[in-house]
Amino acid sequence: MPHHLLMISLAGGTDELSVHPAHDAAWDALLRYIDERWGAVIGPTEAPADDHAQVDALFVLSESFYLVGEVVTTLPRA
Repeated sequence: MPHHLLMISLAGGTDELSVHPAHDAAWDALLRYIDERWGAVIGPTEAPADDHAQVDALFVLSESFYLVGEVVTTLPRA
């Protein structure tokens, strides 16, 4: 069963790593992360309506990145 990892590193912030059951859940977690920090990081500028534009605006900052990746785990048979 695949899991989706969300790794976030925002300049000046604490790095975060979380595991989600689906890509959509990881993406939603990323959007919540952005929503919670928008004012502190960007200032009084209103967030774009488009989700992808919000992500692009926040992670254009130097030394900031995010990664959503699928991890497939296979356990050996006993």
